[in-house]
Amino acid sequence: MEAVSSHTNESATVGERRKRLLFIGILGYLFGYGTHSVVHCVSLMHMTPMPTIIAGSLAWLLFVLLVVAVRRGHRLAAQAEVFLGGVTLAGLFAVHLLPDWGPFSMPWWNSGTTVVMWLSLTAATIGSVIMIIAGWQARTAVR
Repeated sequence: MEAVSSHTNESATVGERRKRLLFIGILGYLFGYGTHSVVHCVSLMHMTPMPTIIAGSLAWLLFVLLVVAVRRGHRLAAQAEVFLGGVTLAGLFAVHLLPDWGPFSMPWWNSGTTVVMWLSLTAATIGSVIMIIAGWQARTAVR
């Protein structure tokens, strides 16, 4: 009987660790990408290309769906965190750090960017990396 309860406690501990990791990923993304989005909305909306606004809005929609998935304990929530964090990180790089390349492009090199803008980009990058790491750790916590 003791072996069964020990296994049950171990499973509960793994499940709690997984939820905690997913929650850390959500908080990291919320702070980082939230900060970047606020900077865009407050001071850059007039300069932001419409495709970038749509892509950023879609990222927020996916984030809300991810939060619901985590709260419900969906089995693919960890993979979704890795995916959303990775896509956001790639998007931030492509939109702001590459030279002008297309409709999503808003390069910040030599464009009068402020320290606040760079800090918001750094926060979004860190938040995305936190989400990727937390999702990856949560994914491997169930194995």
